[in-house]
Amino acid sequence: MKQTQIPKYNERNFETQLSRDETDIIHFYDKYAHHWDQRFDDTKATHLFMQKRLHSFMTILKDIPKGGIGIELGVGTGIYLKQIAPLFQKIYAVDGSSQMLEVLSQRIKFEKLENVFPLQSNVLQISTLEDHSADVIYFFGLLEHIIHIDLFLSEISRLLKKNGKVIVITPNGSSPWYSIRKLFRSTGKHCSTDHYYSLKELKKIFSQHCFSIQKVYFWGAIPAGIKNKPFILLLRVIEYVFERIPLLSRFLGGITASFSKS
Repeated sequence: MKQTQIPKYNERNFETQLSRDETDIIHFYDKYAHHWDQRFDDTKATHLFMQKRLHSFMTILKDIPKGGIGIELGVGTGIYLKQIAPLFQKIYAVDGSSQMLEVLSQRIKFEKLENVFPLQSNVLQISTLEDHSADVIYFFGLLEHIIHIDLFLSEISRLLKKNGKVIVITPNGSSPWYSIRKLFRSTGKHCSTDHYYSLKELKKIFSQHCFSIQKVYFWGAIPAGIKNKPFILLLRVIEYVFERIPLLSRFLGGITASFSKS
């Protein structure tokens, strides 16, 4: 009997998921989980993007005491866990997609990440984790997919200890890149409800849940997957200049920000 192949993810031809709630978003990630890490191909731009995003997180994390309890929400395949896990006593790796966690479990076994514990759950209600059980909660590329943002932030508040930290890594809604991209690439939002937040919007939604902003890091002008070498070189120059001028850095493609629970 011929086996049914898992559809290969390609950043240029995937179908944006019509999303009414978080269940629809989980379905999207289940569909592409087993090819998720290969979606951009092995390009220079992809490596630069991944390194820059991780560096932004580590830059903020270095000011937070090591050895605490961490929760990564929307962990997916756990692409950064090898570098992050040694900085925590324990990490709960939470995702609603069973297929993503299947890939993650293979990574944990291969990398021998003995302090990482996968947990399947909708991130709006993680009933198996106790109140005030985490020192740090963080997430890469998750916030823009959340539909019920107030429920999400209320759950984070429940899980965090007093003075606990949230680290958000998300596309920058103030960057012109996301509008320009539509002119020559078919890619964009994974789900129909995706929202790219500006720093002003982040401050507003977090302050409504008694979080105060601690640090902000704007980063990145090189999207993953680009193969045109002259264009990559141009973007590297733009990135280098913008990162060193505060008024310009606010227009870079990513925001990494930390918030403290009051």
